[in-house]
Amino acid sequence: MTYIKKVEIFGFKSFGFENTTIQFELGLVSISGANGSGKTNILDAIIFAMGENKPKVMRVDKLQDLIHNSKENRRGTKMARTSVHFDNSDRKISVDTDVVEITREMDVNGDSVYYLNKKKSNRSHILDLLDDANIELDQLNTMQQGTVTRISEFTSKERRKTIEYFIGLSYFDDKKSKSIKQLGEADDKLESVLAKLYEIKKKIDKSKKDGNQKLYNKIFSSYRLMLPRKNALEEERNSIVKFIEDVEKDKRQTFLNAFDQIDKEIRLIFNKMTGGNAWLELQNEDDIFNSGISYLVQFSNKQKNESSVISNAEKTLAGIVFVLALQKLRHSSFYLIDAVDAHLDKINSEIFVNILKSKEENQYILISLKKEIIQNAKLSYVVSMKEGISNVVDNKDVK
Repeated sequence: MTYIKKVEIFGFKSFGFENTTIQFELGLVSISGANGSGKTNILDAIIFAMGENKPKVMRVDKLQDLIHNSKENRRGTKMARTSVHFDNSDRKISVDTDVVEITREMDVNGDSVYYLNKKKSNRSHILDLLDDANIELDQLNTMQQGTVTRISEFTSKERRKTIEYFIGLSYFDDKKSKSIKQLGEADDKLESVLAKLYEIKKKIDKSKKDGNQKLYNKIFSSYRLMLPRKNALEEERNSIVKFIEDVEKDKRQTFLNAFDQIDKEIRLIFNKMTGGNAWLELQNEDDIFNSGISYLVQFSNKQKNESSVISNAEKTLAGIVFVLALQKLRHSSFYLIDAVDAHLDKINSEIFVNILKSKEENQYILISLKKEIIQNAKLSYVVSMKEGISNVVDNKDVK
């Protein structure tokens, strides 16, 4: 099981120019602290090292803004550096070491240098290694409070496209596109042969009408020689058409299997968390990929509603449930969760943490102020701010 063992931060956002090291474990790890203390910057540091290049995702206007900017005496050029150490005992990352260290350094111009186990590498190579190990930067791995609410507000088609993305249906679309191109080429070849056969047929009819037996025999012979070519092209075309039909059938069945699995998980988790019911509905089963999916929720003693029209607190719950169901579908090495539990009451916070604790095979690094989360975490850290610099301490050391 590949998971994050350690993160090192230097000169990144609210972390000053002294190395900050944070240890992690498999299971639930909580990070708490006052607003503005820099706790979410720890999650940003992780995705920065892994190659995130979108400033808005890390809550800045441009990449250079990630470099620590508080006034302090420091010799040398300012830069930001973060390192993520992955447990690679199972060799999911294709590097023959028990620990894989990925480091990214960025200068004041926004130029980055990457290191793999302290040897210079490049972003594309690192992304390929992580992708092969099913470690990606997406809304499943990095879940923010706004993301959870946004998921509940998805349109029916956005919901369908999200499921398509996470089960990799583009694979089928790529196969179909290539086959359609091959079908076009096969049609062109067949059309050319049929056109020639048509012209030959006209010559055969004319020679027969003229009574020119010798010419008739010669032309008819060439006609017969071309028939196997026509038959082969027709067979090739029919084979491509059948392949396209099979791809469409496989795509549909793959989607339906995933839909059933997500729906089942949503029903289970939602009922466990709220005592109510939630489920998915296909809006048009006969035309799945041009229609959408409804996400219906019914809290105890309330009428059922689409997830997009319920209260914000209810949207948080519905969004969390939807994401957890997707995670069941496509397992990842770790999940970074930023305060998605902010609107949960005590009872639902306890249920939420119990669900996370039950998934011992996963790693959840969770920003939270809920004591139910903090008290049940394997590791718990508190982040504080002093003179513009974040400081991280183990929660058990806080007096």
